[in-house]
Amino acid sequence: MPSQTPARHTPATPRASGRRARRIAGAVGALALVVGLGWPLAFGAPKEGDDIAQRAVARGRELWTTPFGEGAKACSACHSSGANKLTAARLNAYPKYDRPLRAFVTGQQKINQMIRTKGGGTELPLGSDDLNALEAYIKSIGR
Repeated sequence: MPSQTPARHTPATPRASGRRARRIAGAVGALALVVGLGWPLAFGAPKEGDDIAQRAVARGRELWTTPFGEGAKACSACHSSGANKLTAARLNAYPKYDRPLRAFVTGQQKINQMIRTKGGGTELPLGSDDLNALEAYIKSIGR
């Protein structure tokens, strides 16, 4: 009786499986950025000629000078110039670890934190059109 040896599965070479894993990880990461953080962070600062992006930046510019509640300060009250000048590079540092919170925070979470703590206003819902517009405007500042 001939010995029956089970057929062996030959895995892909380590190099090929590593490439595939990196591709999958990249796709998952891109999807997470789009879904979790909104289009401004996922795709960078808006390009000129993009009507939707231009409208978002224009709306963000309005929000920049608007207080977010009764007796609250607008973003522009503190971030107009000098040491507190806000640039796209500062926002691009997010997500980053926030030691006092002991957690990673996104750019939108940081914007909301500033609205609440420094501006004395009411936070915007994460991923809302207004928060996306404000984030788009901030990213457009440094272009």
